[in-house]
Amino acid sequence: MNTGIIYAVFGPSSAIAAKESLVSIRKQGITIPAVSTGTRVVRGATFIPWEGLDPWVGTQTRQGYLAGRVKMLIPDAQPYMHHPKRGKA
Repeated sequence: MNTGIIYAVFGPSSAIAAKESLVSIRKQGITIPAVSTGTRVVRGATFIPWEGLDPWVGTQTRQGYLAGRVKMLIPDAQPYMHHPKRGKA
């Protein structure tokens, strides 16, 4: 599999946004696979539990979210594109 949607979902706001996004994509007739990783399940997407560092520092506010902790590890948490550690194409 080399095409798909990846949602990084940490907290209730991102879960709502991801769900709305996937519903919108499906309404357009787009049927590519979707996965979510993080702390919340997105209905209609395969859930991959997050094993990286917690992206939250202090309270769960926009200022306390360190996206770099997530973005740099997404290649390890997704099944789509070629990844040297896995040898997938």
